[in-house]
Amino acid sequence: MRELPFDGEFDVVGAFDVPEHVSDDGRALAAIRQAVRLGGGVIVTVPQHRWIWSEADRFSGHHRRYRSRELEHKLSEAGLCVRYMTSFVTLLLPLIAGSRAWQSISRRPFDPARELGISDSLDKRLERVMNAESRLIRCGVRLPAGGSLLAIADPAIGMRGGFARRSLASPCRKPVLCPEGTARWPAKVDEGRRMRAFGINTGGSE
Repeated sequence: MRELPFDGEFDVVGAFDVPEHVSDDGRALAAIRQAVRLGGGVIVTVPQHRWIWSEADRFSGHHRRYRSRELEHKLSEAGLCVRYMTSFVTLLLPLIAGSRAWQSISRRPFDPARELGISDSLDKRLERVMNAESRLIRCGVRLPAGGSLLAIADPAIGMRGGFARRSLASPCRKPVLCPEGTARWPAKVDEGRRMRAFGINTGGSE
């Protein structure tokens, strides 16, 4: 996915565990940016933490796992302003890390059937853990580490290649300028309402 035949066609574009499968992920993100209209949004999820890279990633066709700042930079380079970012699969990260470490120590060939072959009862327990994380994220909590990253961004408006950019510490803060040039945001944007449309509660609007 490097080119999309769309130009400002969509209110929201989602790329859920897609960029890590693309060799030129920057070009793919730029294509997504082009497909969404100004005032719209982009939702991206990717695997996180290079230190848990394993045969499971190779089998899945991953080119990379991401650091949070790396993903933020690539979204910015594609012309997207990150308004919210959090890790998820946080509570299960110790299990993932332990599984990857055991696989490395035992030197067993990777078995995808074994990787996914869990009992129904365990599957339901893990689902409850993920539901708890989902409730935290919907309340605007940013989880510090996890197996995956979630980013919500929107198209930047700029001149001379400059893009507006928001601080991750405050997704509703006024935009600041990137070094490349000047930038501005559309007038009369209710930030709280827009974030709630994505299911994120930021504690009100500007």
